[in-house]
Amino acid sequence: MSTRTDSSITLGRLVGAPVRVGPGALLIAALLAFQLAGQWASTSSAVVAYVAAAATAALFLASILAHEVGHAVLARRAGIGVKEIRLWFLGGSAALERPAPDAKSEMKIAAAGPLVSLLVGASAIGAGFFGRWLGAPIVFSQAMNWLGGINLILAAFNMLPGLPLDGGRVLTGWLWLRRSNRLAAVRITAVVGRVLGVVAFAFGAIQLLVFGSLAGVMTAFVGMILSQGSAAELANAELSDSLIGRRVSDVDSGQVPTVNDGVNTAAARALFPSPGNGNRLGVVVDDDGVARRLVDLIALDAAANRDGTEPVAFFGLPLTQDRVAYASETLDGVVARGVAAPFVVIDDAWQPIGIVESFDAKFTTPEGQTYSHAS
Repeated sequence: MSTRTDSSITLGRLVGAPVRVGPGALLIAALLAFQLAGQWASTSSAVVAYVAAAATAALFLASILAHEVGHAVLARRAGIGVKEIRLWFLGGSAALERPAPDAKSEMKIAAAGPLVSLLVGASAIGAGFFGRWLGAPIVFSQAMNWLGGINLILAAFNMLPGLPLDGGRVLTGWLWLRRSNRLAAVRITAVVGRVLGVVAFAFGAIQLLVFGSLAGVMTAFVGMILSQGSAAELANAELSDSLIGRRVSDVDSGQVPTVNDGVNTAAARALFPSPGNGNRLGVVVDDDGVARRLVDLIALDAAANRDGTEPVAFFGLPLTQDRVAYASETLDGVVARGVAAPFVVIDDAWQPIGIVESFDAKFTTPEGQTYSHAS
């Protein structure tokens, strides 16, 4: 089991979370800069137009980051940790360690992002107006008006009342407050999200096929993301609800093949059972029997065939707090603190006593909650 590759760039930390920028976000910024420079070249010199466009594209990414920081700040105030803030191809996301604990927190966290975008939009338009009044170059007003307008549009779009959009989370919180049932609320807003996705996809198809506009490709793609995101939100909510009252021991496999961390991958392959027949995962332990790493036996088999000399102590997933659980813990509590399947069940001495490959064959284990800003 190899560590997940990630081509994003880490810029630093905000509100206790790493800020990462993916290549898709940089590509979108570059395309925006090129497009805006072409529009503004008629009113300014080429150099000024390109410099202003590049600065505007950078401010656009900064505004998306501010939107996500708004979510993160309110989450921290509600006692929820933030795993990361990420800028990606369609905007940004703030990944929280666990869902909101109550309906009011759900609404506040969700509304914070669009409120930031609204304030950024209004401020930018105001700066453009006063810049023109004070005699600033026309390209300054053009840049501020574009930045303000796009943030107002994004604030409005993200407040549409369907999951996984922020407006869907606000509506979820409101329905949760009225019905005292989060799952029932999510079911309603997930349906709205799916309808919005279908409408967006259909509109994109019309743009492309009837009017020949390539913008229809992006619109249809956003519709697909909305449909898939709403389905995932519902699945995660149903999973969380189904875990209430169940303990880790209820789904513990009870079988823990182990090897010592002093051997290489070839020796580990010989010591572990063969993949298949219910054997998919194993645990690497140290000399004291303390669980150190979780190993996919199929991946181990492939690694041993390639070389076999790699120490097994460096293979697989390190067993940090988000990959282990005690048998006495409740499954909903495990999910709430961000543990992701598969994980290792341990005793008080961190010795492995079981492995949980999944909570439920029907659903994917949610890793907290993600507040997304679609662009």
